[in-house]
Amino acid sequence: MSKTFLTSDTHFFHTNVIGFCNRPFGSVEHMNEQLIKGWNRVVGPEDHLWFLGDFSFGKIPETENVLSQLNGIKHLITGNHDRKGRCEELDWSKYFVTQHDYFRLKVPNEGKAVLCHFPFSSWERGYHNFHGHLHTLHNDKQGKYMQHDVGVDNNNYYPILFKDAMAKSVLNKEQVKLY
Repeated sequence: MSKTFLTSDTHFFHTNVIGFCNRPFGSVEHMNEQLIKGWNRVVGPEDHLWFLGDFSFGKIPETENVLSQLNGIKHLITGNHDRKGRCEELDWSKYFVTQHDYFRLKVPNEGKAVLCHFPFSSWERGYHNFHGHLHTLHNDKQGKYMQHDVGVDNNNYYPILFKDAMAKSVLNKEQVKLY
């Protein structure tokens, strides 16, 4: 039975993200290698992986090489860095079966979520909000709403299972009335 995973903000080939986010890698090559290994360790070939933006800072051939190594049936939620820079002209459809700016995902028996690269302040009632972009730099709204940053910097450099992201974004009873 296939599983559903979420992740974002791998920033393959982005040397400066190591320092910006205090990533535990000695070089961009080491980071790329470990992110690929981590992804493939948890995501199987038949699993669905929703990537919520900012995949790579590499040139198109470099990025395509990484994409060809990654397990899973991949879906792309486009991030700000996927629209500009070296990969602006990459044909994402060769590697991702769907591509969206925003998507409402329902996983049977697990829940429903609004997916976007950016966190929302408000969204459709009954849905959780999964996003990237913040890298661990949580704003004052994090934790007050049913949302979770699924980026690698916030999830031990691995994709996170949808059901685990749901558990991390559950509100307590006092917070529900705010929503």
